[in-house]
Amino acid sequence: MNWIGSLFWLLPRRLRSSWGLLAVTGFGVLSAVTIMSVGAVYTRALAEAGLQHSLASTSQFILNTHIIAENRPLGPADYQSLRATMEDIAERRLDFMLRDTQRYGRAQPDLLLVKEPFQTSQLLGAPAARPFFLTDFEKHVKVVEGRWPSTTPGENKGRLSIEVAVGPKTAKVMFWELGSEAVILPYRSDLDQQIHITVVGLIEPLDTTEEYWMGFHDYFDPQEAGELVLMPMYLPEELFFNGIGARYPTLVGDFGWYLYLDTDVLNADLVQPTREAFDQLETDINKRVPRSLILTKLENSRDTGLLATYQQAVTRARAPIYLYISLVVVVILYFLAVVTGLLARTRTEEAGLLRSRGASMLQVGGVITLAEAILVALATIAGPFLALLIFRLVLFDTINPKGGTEVLEIGLRADMFIFGAVGGLLSLAVLLAANFNLTRLGLLDFLRARARPPSVPFLQRYYIDLLVIAALGVVWWQVEQRGGFLERTLTTGQTQLDLTLLLVPSLALVTAAFLALRILPLLVRALALVARWLAPAWAAFALARVARDPLPYGSLTVIVMLAAALGIFGASFQTTLERSQRERALYEEGGDLVVTVISPTGDTEANIGALPAVHSFTPVERQGVTLLDAMPGSSATLIAIDPVALPNVTWFRQDFSPSGKTLSSLLTPLRRGQSRLPDLSGNLSTGVPIPDEAESIGLWINTDNFSESAVQQSLSLWVRLTDADGSHFNLDLGDIELSPGGLTGPGFGQTGIAAGQTGDDSEAGPEQGWQYYEAPIPVEKYWLEKPHNVVGVYFVGRSLYRMPPGSVYVDDISAVLKPSVTSDASGEPERQIIEDFEEVGRWVPLPHVGEVDDTASVSRRAGRGDGAGLEFTWIDPLLQEPRGVFIPPGDFPLAAVGSPSLARPDTLRINLGRQLVPVVVRDTVAYFPTVRERDKPLLMVSLISLQEYTARIPRGIPIPPREYWLSLEDGADREQAIRSVREATSVSAHIVDRQELVERAEQDPLAGGGWNGLTLLGMGALTIAVTLTLAIHALVAVRSSRVELTVIRALGFSHRQLVGILVLERILVAALGLASGAVIGYFLGTWTLGLMGFTPGGLPIIPPMVVTVQTWLIVLVSFNLTIAAALGTVVAATAAGRLRASDILRDRV
Repeated sequence: MNWIGSLFWLLPRRLRSSWGLLAVTGFGVLSAVTIMSVGAVYTRALAEAGLQHSLASTSQFILNTHIIAENRPLGPADYQSLRATMEDIAERRLDFMLRDTQRYGRAQPDLLLVKEPFQTSQLLGAPAARPFFLTDFEKHVKVVEGRWPSTTPGENKGRLSIEVAVGPKTAKVMFWELGSEAVILPYRSDLDQQIHITVVGLIEPLDTTEEYWMGFHDYFDPQEAGELVLMPMYLPEELFFNGIGARYPTLVGDFGWYLYLDTDVLNADLVQPTREAFDQLETDINKRVPRSLILTKLENSRDTGLLATYQQAVTRARAPIYLYISLVVVVILYFLAVVTGLLARTRTEEAGLLRSRGASMLQVGGVITLAEAILVALATIAGPFLALLIFRLVLFDTINPKGGTEVLEIGLRADMFIFGAVGGLLSLAVLLAANFNLTRLGLLDFLRARARPPSVPFLQRYYIDLLVIAALGVVWWQVEQRGGFLERTLTTGQTQLDLTLLLVPSLALVTAAFLALRILPLLVRALALVARWLAPAWAAFALARVARDPLPYGSLTVIVMLAAALGIFGASFQTTLERSQRERALYEEGGDLVVTVISPTGDTEANIGALPAVHSFTPVERQGVTLLDAMPGSSATLIAIDPVALPNVTWFRQDFSPSGKTLSSLLTPLRRGQSRLPDLSGNLSTGVPIPDEAESIGLWINTDNFSESAVQQSLSLWVRLTDADGSHFNLDLGDIELSPGGLTGPGFGQTGIAAGQTGDDSEAGPEQGWQYYEAPIPVEKYWLEKPHNVVGVYFVGRSLYRMPPGSVYVDDISAVLKPSVTSDASGEPERQIIEDFEEVGRWVPLPHVGEVDDTASVSRRAGRGDGAGLEFTWIDPLLQEPRGVFIPPGDFPLAAVGSPSLARPDTLRINLGRQLVPVVVRDTVAYFPTVRERDKPLLMVSLISLQEYTARIPRGIPIPPREYWLSLEDGADREQAIRSVREATSVSAHIVDRQELVERAEQDPLAGGGWNGLTLLGMGALTIAVTLTLAIHALVAVRSSRVELTVIRALGFSHRQLVGILVLERILVAALGLASGAVIGYFLGTWTLGLMGFTPGGLPIIPPMVVTVQTWLIVLVSFNLTIAAALGTVVAATAAGRLRASDILRDRV
């Protein structure tokens, strides 16, 4: 053991002689330990801040717990047992966070409320009474008039008599005043059982926004429950049980408990115990009290509560942090390996001398690595403290959750020392491996290596790098199969982070380094060969030097490459995640403000448009529809919007369109569809004008082409009219009775007028078969404004059998003028033809649900005289669905923008409720704001076109929009704008502020916000590492090649050429490293981000992430690495300038 004593005797002398080299090594070790510890403290801080952000972003109303026990007897004994059970379970499971508890009870909504005195005639349409109690109710409510009810029940004519307090609206609906009396019937089967009530107080809440109310405000106003109207009435808890419960214990009701929780006690460590506590709470209650419900946003059994979502978010947030830190540590470890290898060249002579004097490999290794081991131990101890200091000074301010950081308490924890120890052990392993070769070298090996330096590293010599490449292929395949770095456990179904898979990017960087060490020597040799013929002597000599000893230069190139790759990776990774989170918030809502109105009025849009804070807005109607053609029977989402205003309102990304169009360009077909311009013949889409003097409408029908049937067939003939205000109505012209012999039965006016013609278009002759049908324009519909227009003619089947295929001729729609304006001397009314069907294409068939479309054509064969008429033909049997022709109000079919799966050149029919809407997909869009269904295609149409079309068709009912997307003026006061919008629409309107969602997403610590500090910290450490590596290599290279440099100076190379040699070597290293690093960093970042673009459930994020690069960070990284290369060049030139030929040659001789 004497060598151990010699070892410690040599240790202080080695520390004094090589303190500079040990300082460089110590920097690398301390960096690895510190960054690992920073990762631990930073992820813990993000977890705490993320929990704070989630809690502060959620209303306390829904974080509290609401327990409901349904259909329980009202008897006092049963209630006391129930109360003791519930409160015991709640206190036992949630005692650590339970602030307060309130309880309530209410009767079932089947107690009829009638007047006093009661008469059986009052039962029809009687409302229901809802007596209730709520503890501490009187502390949060004021008595507007009267007093609080007495707690003691009374008697009235042998009936139970109680006092109640009600809200003013309830009293108004029931025509109650103070002292009013009424009767509650507890049993509908026994009307003799009655409860007499007296109204003694009118009450209102003090503040409806109080946490006490838990968001429920149904204690004061009448409520609807199906077909019943409930009248809530308050009575004290004692009266509820001593009165109603004691007299009618078999009545049932619902009891509930409001558990007010102190969420401030929660921290990241308590999240899982809290989830388990809620799980046990639900289990205990369901065992003891069946038919109970537990309502809270904090936690549920479906893993969709706030705490479960938070844990998933923490897991996802840790993945990129651990990933980035692992990459930084890998580069630092490579720095240690390179520096140790470079410094080993200065210590090979020492190691060879010790081996030649009889020292063993263990003794030589102990002498060489003891100092490094002490450095590792010191760094492992000091690293966590330094990490905490860096976090507080640099990273803490980058975390800005909603609710502030005042409650965050981040200090030293065991995880920091554990992570730091891992970094220290990895550093020690690298140092031991790098120094292993020194322990084997004898003096002869040292002289041989100096004369002919090895060009192949140890890992390549034994093909270890190929094993690493094979391992990368295996784990890469595993990651691709799993679709990311997260896995869902089979037992619990929870998402967990697989730390082994996070090593894949680090392994990819190591593989890239190994490949670079194989490729660079070949590349440099090729350059040296070319330089011998094309470059000056000094440049050729520089490349020859690199080609003769490529390993050190390859190592330098690799570390520059790794630093550049990590810089590009960091510049794109964090920024992309932040942008994705922001765009997901923008995608959630369609406008700056999204207003949902349950019952909009006719003035709603005008009121919104008149607001000064509103820049633009679009009404929106969203409906689920069924596809009849493409993917028949499948569902789709139909969104109707204003295509003119929408581009100024919503957020849209050009890559949402497969063709890369802007939203304005994408909606161009929809704007054309609502232009309402006249057709080529000058006809407007408003229809066929009817003279104001007309009192009746009629037309001619020829049914000779009906197919014969064994039974009598029947059709009803209708025309559809519209007025000046756009209102539509149907006019019945009568029935068409058909028999095997053809048309029979009269129309509404003249009948049997034979003026028809048959045959082809060139020959026509009169033929019997035309029938005239007429009906008066209703004058009783006083709301119809003239002028009127004819917009449709259609038939409805009325037979018991399906009418076979056939056709019918329609001609000469006529308006019968009033006798006072006729020019006929006989006094008969004049028939004025207002539509002769001479123009092609104006009338189109109504869409129907059959497989074969109906057709409508204009030909002379279908006309009554010499002119043309309209021939309407069908293949699918006529049923009770309206079939005929109409004049579309605009483009027909409706222009639509749809999902790529719906792209087709022909018409696509969709079933909107009971209305059939034909559309043609003019353009496609892959994503559109607010559309989150991945498996349901989208169709987007003009709202005006859709409303006018549905109003134009028979039985059509336009659907009013209930949603409005608004964009606000720049600089508008958003709170004031929200108040004014609510006043302009409805006090019950639901308004969402998109900017609040975006700000909340940007503040979310678990979404990537504030990670630039970590990126800059890592890049700072790597820049220092690269600078030290280049400087050390410059010193070692000049020292080891001082004889060679002195000889070339003696052979005639100038000092400038000598400096040029050193500069060219560094430029080659920097250029190859930066170029290859940029490519590797970009592709590694793109691949990794592709794996991060999934939700915890494994579904793709909507909208997809777009790789975004921070240009300033790339410029900063490139600048820093360039400066590092320049400093290395300056160090090399300075060292070379100090070489003295006489001294060097004298030493070598």
